[in-house]
Amino acid sequence: ENNIIALNDQGVYYEIVEEGTGSEYPTLNSLVSMAYSGKVMNGNGSIFDSATATNPLKRQLFDLILGWRVGIPKFKKGGKGTLYIPSGYGYGVFGSGNAIPGNSILIFDVELLDFTN
Repeated sequence: ENNIIALNDQGVYYEIVEEGTGSEYPTLNSLVSMAYSGKVMNGNGSIFDSATATNPLKRQLFDLILGWRVGIPKFKKGGKGTLYIPSGYGYGVFGSGNAIPGNSILIFDVELLDFTN
């Protein structure tokens, strides 16, 4: 319906735009450093959250939403792409604040800057 060409893993769709380098992928126990922007599909197109390469998100992957725990391990260091996360893998029926209504499909443009296992 939205002309998205992406792969599916456990209900999370992902599209790798830049492969990244190396042969390793992050695991749930990895400390990831990421630049990203997040939007609600079928929303008004505004970004509800973001981080940049100069001010990245740095967290343990297991601390992030389920959609990221499924999708981020598809990226190598330096990899870029998009995650399409159904509501059950994001913020569910309740959403998050005013920016993310309940049952929202989320779109994240991500760049995996670095990670340590």
